[in-house]
Amino acid sequence: YIKNNVTPDMMEEMYKKAHAAIRENPVYEKKPKKEVKKKRWNRPKMSLAQKKDRVAQKKASFLRAQERAAES
Repeated sequence: YIKNNVTPDMMEEMYKKAHAAIRENPVYEKKPKKEVKKKRWNRPKMSLAQKKDRVAQKKASFLRAQERAAES
């Protein structure tokens, strides 16, 4: 309602217009369906080499952070 700037005062008039339009032409007009593109939210599985490389990167990052903390 907010997106379409509809206030509570406008609701009654909006419904009256809708009902009048239905009484004028009660035939249902089928709308074309929207094309839905499926989205994938899951990450693809990593190979063993990729997993090991990721762990190595995390270890290196952790060790660098430890060294910086020790220097400070």
